[in-house]
Amino acid sequence: MESCRSNSKAIAREVDRYEEQLKLAEVAAAWAGAFVSTAKDLHKQVLQRLAMVEARIHFERDTFAEDIDDAVHDAGNSVELEIQERLKTDKWKASEVWDRIARTTLAKELERRVDRMVLRRETVEVPYVFRLPTGRLHAAISC
Repeated sequence: MESCRSNSKAIAREVDRYEEQLKLAEVAAAWAGAFVSTAKDLHKQVLQRLAMVEARIHFERDTFAEDIDDAVHDAGNSVELEIQERLKTDKWKASEVWDRIARTTLAKELERRVDRMVLRRETVEVPYVFRLPTGRLHAAISC
């Protein structure tokens, strides 16, 4: 009878240990599910941010090309008008007329305008903040 009781107690202890391990496994499974859910949320948000950054890059490229075209056309028109005015009033075959046209400040102004546009585009910092819906992870980057 005594051996039967000791066997029963041993079996009960083993069952208790098994149930304890089962509870730990259930907690670990819940944590794993939460981590997988968080990772999926982060992945989805990163893909959204990448799409936004890509759209911004395309927008900047398009507007930059338009800005350059506008500046070139504006300066080209100004240079053309100045050349026409000088050719009307001066002897257009004289080399000093062409020297003065070459030294005009309009070409230098065009170069300064383009440099300003390029510099403005290169120095823009756009902060992006990634937040998970649970608020557990936060990282900020600059592009």
